[in-house]
Amino acid sequence: MACNIIRNEQGKIFKVLADNGKESRLFKDIVKLGYDKETALKKWSVAYTPTFKNWFGQGNVDTNGEPKIVMVNQDPMFIADDATTKHATENLGSFKSKKDTSPLLNEIKQRFKLVKTDGTIRNIPYMEDVYGRAEKIEKMYPGVRAFVLQDMGGDYISLDISTSLDVDNVYHQAQSNSLSESSQEVDLAMKQFLRTLGVRLQEVPEIRDRNGNVLSVTAKADMLNKVVEYSKGKMGIDTLPEEAAHFMVEILQASNSPLFTSMMNNIEKFGVYQEVMENDTYQKLYKGDETMLKKEAIGKLIAKHVIKNIKGDESPINIRRVDSWWSRVKDFIASIFGRSNAYVDAAQMMVNNSVEEYLDVEKAIKGGLSGEYYQDESKFKTYRKKAFGAVENADISGQDVLNAITPEQMKKKNWSGDTLKKLEDENKNWETKRMSLEEAGLKETWFVEDGNEIERYIGKKDSPYAGVIIKGRVSDAVKKHFWKINRGKITDLSGKAAMLRLDNNEMRKVTGTMGHTVMEELVQLYVNKKGNRKAILNKSLFTEAQFQVLEQGVKDLIAQIKKVQKDEVDPEGKVIIRTEQMVTNRDQTVGGSIDLIAIFSDNSAAIYDYKFVSPSVQAGYVDRNSKRIIEDPFNVKMATYDMQMSQYKKQLLQNYGITQIRQSRIVPIHIRYKTEKGGKLTNQITVLQMGTKYSEFLQQIPVAGELTRFNDINKLIKKLLVRKESVDQQLQTKKYKAGASFESLKAHQAKISKQLRVLQIDQDLAYVIKSLGEDIKIINDRLSTNNEILRSGELNPNYLTNNDLNDLLSDLMFYQSLVNVHDYVSVMTEEKQKEYKILRDRLAGFLGPAITAVQGKMLERTSDKAQERGVQGIESFNLDVSWATRNFVNLSKQSNPYLRNLWEMMDKLNFQRRKIVKAKAEEIQFAQDAFVRDRGIKAFDDLLNEDGTFKSKYSKEYYTRRNAALKGSNSTWFSKEEGNVVIDEEYYNKKYKEFRAGKLKALKSRFGDNQQAITRELRKWELAHDVKNHRKTASINKGGQYFLRPAEKWISEDYLKIQNDPGAKDFYDLYMKTIQQVEDMYGERLGPNFTAEIHKGFIESAFINGSMSEALDSTIMQFQIREHDRMYGIRDENTGRLIKQIPKLYIHQLRDSNGNIDSSLKSRDLGKGLLLLFDAALDYQLKNEILPEVQMMEAILSTSAIEVQSTDTYGNILENAGSMDTEQPKELYNTYQKFVDAYIYGTDLNAKDLKLGSKISGAKTLLGLKNFHSLAQLGLKVPVAIGAFGAGMIGLEYEASKGTFITRKNLRTAQLALMKADPKMRALAEYLDIYQRNDVQNRSDKLSADYRTRHFTNDKWFAFLSTADKGIDAITLYAAALNYGVDENGMVQRLDRLPKDSKNLLELMEVEENSLWKGTVTNVSNKAVDRYKVKIKGLNEDGELKMRNISREIAFKVKGSMSEEDKVIYNQNMFLKLMMHYKSWLPGVAMARFGKQRYNHILESFDEGTWITAFSNVGPEVALDTEVHALEYLQSAFMDMMRAIGDIITFGYFDITKVKEDLARARFDVWLSNNASNPQFADQIRNEAAREELFQEYLDMKRGNIRAFLMEFRAVLALFLLLMAIDDDEDKDGKMRMRQTFLGRKLYNSLNRIYRETAVFVNPTEFLESGRATGIPMLSLLNNGVKVIGNTFETMGQDISGVEDKRDRTPRFYYTFKLFPGINALSKGIEMFPQQKYEKY
Repeated sequence: MACNIIRNEQGKIFKVLADNGKESRLFKDIVKLGYDKETALKKWSVAYTPTFKNWFGQGNVDTNGEPKIVMVNQDPMFIADDATTKHATENLGSFKSKKDTSPLLNEIKQRFKLVKTDGTIRNIPYMEDVYGRAEKIEKMYPGVRAFVLQDMGGDYISLDISTSLDVDNVYHQAQSNSLSESSQEVDLAMKQFLRTLGVRLQEVPEIRDRNGNVLSVTAKADMLNKVVEYSKGKMGIDTLPEEAAHFMVEILQASNSPLFTSMMNNIEKFGVYQEVMENDTYQKLYKGDETMLKKEAIGKLIAKHVIKNIKGDESPINIRRVDSWWSRVKDFIASIFGRSNAYVDAAQMMVNNSVEEYLDVEKAIKGGLSGEYYQDESKFKTYRKKAFGAVENADISGQDVLNAITPEQMKKKNWSGDTLKKLEDENKNWETKRMSLEEAGLKETWFVEDGNEIERYIGKKDSPYAGVIIKGRVSDAVKKHFWKINRGKITDLSGKAAMLRLDNNEMRKVTGTMGHTVMEELVQLYVNKKGNRKAILNKSLFTEAQFQVLEQGVKDLIAQIKKVQKDEVDPEGKVIIRTEQMVTNRDQTVGGSIDLIAIFSDNSAAIYDYKFVSPSVQAGYVDRNSKRIIEDPFNVKMATYDMQMSQYKKQLLQNYGITQIRQSRIVPIHIRYKTEKGGKLTNQITVLQMGTKYSEFLQQIPVAGELTRFNDINKLIKKLLVRKESVDQQLQTKKYKAGASFESLKAHQAKISKQLRVLQIDQDLAYVIKSLGEDIKIINDRLSTNNEILRSGELNPNYLTNNDLNDLLSDLMFYQSLVNVHDYVSVMTEEKQKEYKILRDRLAGFLGPAITAVQGKMLERTSDKAQERGVQGIESFNLDVSWATRNFVNLSKQSNPYLRNLWEMMDKLNFQRRKIVKAKAEEIQFAQDAFVRDRGIKAFDDLLNEDGTFKSKYSKEYYTRRNAALKGSNSTWFSKEEGNVVIDEEYYNKKYKEFRAGKLKALKSRFGDNQQAITRELRKWELAHDVKNHRKTASINKGGQYFLRPAEKWISEDYLKIQNDPGAKDFYDLYMKTIQQVEDMYGERLGPNFTAEIHKGFIESAFINGSMSEALDSTIMQFQIREHDRMYGIRDENTGRLIKQIPKLYIHQLRDSNGNIDSSLKSRDLGKGLLLLFDAALDYQLKNEILPEVQMMEAILSTSAIEVQSTDTYGNILENAGSMDTEQPKELYNTYQKFVDAYIYGTDLNAKDLKLGSKISGAKTLLGLKNFHSLAQLGLKVPVAIGAFGAGMIGLEYEASKGTFITRKNLRTAQLALMKADPKMRALAEYLDIYQRNDVQNRSDKLSADYRTRHFTNDKWFAFLSTADKGIDAITLYAAALNYGVDENGMVQRLDRLPKDSKNLLELMEVEENSLWKGTVTNVSNKAVDRYKVKIKGLNEDGELKMRNISREIAFKVKGSMSEEDKVIYNQNMFLKLMMHYKSWLPGVAMARFGKQRYNHILESFDEGTWITAFSNVGPEVALDTEVHALEYLQSAFMDMMRAIGDIITFGYFDITKVKEDLARARFDVWLSNNASNPQFADQIRNEAAREELFQEYLDMKRGNIRAFLMEFRAVLALFLLLMAIDDDEDKDGKMRMRQTFLGRKLYNSLNRIYRETAVFVNPTEFLESGRATGIPMLSLLNNGVKVIGNTFETMGQDISGVEDKRDRTPRFYYTFKLFPGINALSKGIEMFPQQKYEKY
């Protein structure tokens, strides 16, 4: 409709057109009724709303087709097609029609997904903003009401037609002041841009050149001095953009940006260039310099792009006609994606203030900018005169300054007359009026006022907004907040208790209003000398004494405001104080009234809001005798205060030209009433207190991020605000657990709030320091407390948990920043300075020891826990980590104790998780088998609603009555006699004692020895929580409801049907029980019919519950970032920064590619989804349990509480003057953080994702291509599997030749067991879960109810390779199990370390077949359970985990593969991730050969690379004379090499290579020196016998390594000779005889593959030729793609011409088949193309 309004150059309405293009008769008729044009426009616009059209239909219209006004009984009326009428201008929204409104409502229901596909009501889950959706409906469809209701399924929205239409919601046309708004928007953006560059803005009466001559220009940009001078009275919308653009151009030039070159080369093509060249002023100013003139034109063009993307010949007055400046900015930003335009790019950088992202601004500015640029005044005068006529000195906004401000005041310190005029107009135009909720267009649940009435702002009769209702009030957000946090406790308007509450609330409201009125009139009396004191007092309910309290409070507040003007602004300036100031947001949909606002002479402001409060005496906030407030009652309301005042602050800054809010404060006033018997309040006021004279808690409360004028103080405030936000967030997301942690957080919140208050109001550093002094006393007592549990069994209130220690250290580090506060100290009084310095010195004196003490306790606590895990050295032995170690060594292999401790924690966590998930999978499998009975996924339809949620167990009536009982505080309904609910005995017995113990600890910590207070508070808590002993009170409180469940009589009909099928019932009950467990682990209420939010897979979408197109869409959606992608963790949407929160997966509703919630995407494969959900919740809980300890270690490293020992390239500790050389743990800290981010916060890629277009993830696309390449290269390829298995078997021979962890005899037994399919091999492998796969994903796949989804999974492409890999793992474990037994402590040990005749693990093992297990034809598991149940006599859980790790460590040395649970940092970098594709095995096998000398904590033995051992064994054993040393060394080395070669070529026949003990002793002594201070070995090193025992172990390692080294070379030699024999050309015909047959070629290829895998280090050509040393393998996809295209065109050319190109020997589809998984393997397997017969690799 906006295109139908034509305005004149002054922005006033000139003409309104109907849809047919003719002038609107309807608009004219409304104007004739006596309305001004702006008001008439709003009333006219209603006729174009969907609601009106639905009512009007084909009613009575005029010649333009618009509704016709017909006079009925002298009233202007519209007549609809059903003959109903409504007034044309009054009560425009009244639609009392019998007409069917269902088409309109159905349209809304479909659009906003309020109903399911079958038209039934759709419940909107808690994750969606149901109230925001309702508000949006009402805004988009004026006259429609959207109610949020609840049933047993959750929230839903109900619609109907309102009897009132809020016409202010009808968007039609920007108001007449949009011109000045757009100008303010432009100026604001440009000022921010210039501030970023360090450019000052300076208003001057006249602009002069360098020689002092006055110039006829609007503005000047002085590059050298970095200042923009402007004449404000002459400024246009393009002034600041143009001058800012000149700075932009100079920076582009100084940065050698190609944008500058492009602009200079192309500017002549634009009309603005000609404009500048023909302008005499510019020619004169720039002396004809063409470069300067071009830059001037470029600045103008960029400025126009900043305002709007227009042609150069358009004038500023046309620019002013844009409806909304920001919409144009969006348009031009969107347009840059469609074309390249240097001027637009520069403008975009300016608008976004993102220049520094693209250019080195600091360098450019330091390099020196020069020149001066101007804006010609003549053009401005032309359009100014045109727009405003002859008013030569009018302000650009066309508004006059208030008469209250004298010209002298304006000249001395310029107030914005525009600001004051706007504020004055707001109060003139609006008034408050009580009206029905329907009239106001409100129906939200949180509006529960008496008589269905509410107070709203409405336009006054003679104002431009006459009759317009402002729907929203600033206080509505507060209502909504309180409703949400008290949901379920809002009392219905029935019953005596409810009526009493209602009456008392009304009394508080009336007296509060009266109090506000008195405050307003007192301000008017003492500021403007208006009114009479006696009259004000007589009209109030206050006594003389009470009135004097308020009177003094007002005087103090006025004095405070004047002091700000004098001290902070300008002592000669004046401040304007206004009361009950009405303000609105930009589109006037929300309004509010500020109790008091002060506008200072620099156009900054301060705002104050009075709060009359009556804190509870019973809750302990008020002393019963003195009636003083003794506890802070405001913490619970701070969020709402912030909401309200932030809204005012935002509105003033954005809409009224206020430059800064200096103070934004709540002014609390304590009021109490005389109470009648029964609790009813009277209007007799007994207490009135205001100010700190009566209580420290009646101090003003700074909110909305108030800062001071002191930068150092502001830094402290900002730190406190960050800490407070963190605590607030923890409290909001805290699992419902009444206990110490929650109470501790609340106390922490209160302390921070108080500190914030005193810093913001008084800048009282002394108070903060004194509060620390009190903390120090507590700290010392509590740090010495080591017992968490008292002898009585209660929690010790003095014990500091790990969370407490983390918070405490954070507090102390904050206090440390109080020591250097320079700018504020300089303005202190001498007395205050003296006090501060004394306290500061005292602070410095005890702060250091306090920090050290807390760090010491953290170290002690961390060290104790680490030692329990077998990790020593946390406090004293920390070696640094080299670049290669940091990035390429897995966490399990790290030697630093902090990293080792983190690994032990994560390893134990994953072990517990696997065991619990394994048990849950078996539980689900049992229930699912009994229910599904081979019916597939469709069987679950019996349990599910259409949207994939469970059918409710309890009836809708139960939820309706329960909600009514809660609202009415009807405890009788919850009584045992009524039989509506029962206590969940199991849950009560499990949780109540835990909750109570936590609360008691918190109370003891808070009240100390005050037993009376503890008893009182504990009693109150019990009344609200103990539903067993205090059912009447607890049942209507959230705490008690936690333990209540519906009684059986409320069972729904759906569930009764389910009960008829025992299998269905058991599965349903198991699912619901598991969901309860998930809710407990997540700390989230998911709802009674929740099912896991898991995406359907391709097969389920295509063949079971969907279609092929849906399956393809689902495939494409995999390249979008989804909530449950375990790759990025939780990221900030704007910055991409990792948010350090543990993700909660599979509970947020699924969305389609457009971001819309779509339940059809959800999998109905319930068993599979349930296991994934359970695992995710369990992972969340287990990580939360260890998180405080993880954070504690991070804090130790970040605060440098420890130092690390520096090492050289070889890992030897460096010494400095006889002592160890140490350094700060910076790199160790960074490494630790990266591992924590990966393990705890779930980020596998430590970088912001790059989006392709608006939806596709760049990272997922790259990884998808990587995975596709793996499928094409490795999928279903038997030779690859044979090569891997053969190389693995040879690797096992290396390890067996060492004879330490596995022996050759045990290896042969294990190999035989594999061939015989010994059940014990499979049983042990399953029991310890030693395979490299993701066990949870594997079990969830096996839980699928459909055979296809169970077996056709991605991992099946690698079935051959996986089988080979599993075979190596199984043989390794079996062989190791033969070499290990169980000690007396239940731990595994090598048999050579156990008493003689000890049994090995296989002998101790008992195996039983699992009846639930079923296999396929090929014996592949068809179930989510293990085939065998295993018991190993004497082995405990720690022993199980240790044996698993030993087996995996040996396998790691053999094949180097990595698993998800053992992470490595290089995988967090996308480039390295792609580089290491097909090379992930490389670090492991390289470490086995070239690893540094170290102690292997997993194998509990010395370790070193086999090649390093062999080369360190070369040379003479005894030190030689230096003159002959070189010769002797060469001779000895030559003989060593000959012996080794002899051993290799004779395959160990002579066995003449031995360990040289003297050389080994020298290397061992280096190790001793490095570990002398290592607490793990210190005692052994000091004891000579123990030291010698260590040396013998060291020698054993050396001997084993040399044997393995020689074995490797022998194996490579044997394979090489075998291949030579096979490849021999005996008949000399040029073709190898063995490879002339199909089987011969396959044998050759398999052996060659084994050789390649084995000889990768022995034969360097194998490493280079195989592509392992080259770049990113995935790039070969591009290469093959290019070849496919080339081959296709060549083949098509030959087909068309009929001539065969003999040079092209590549067959058709040769390269095409290489691209596709499976087909590539098949074509090579059957040798489809001739070239494949003789391909070497």
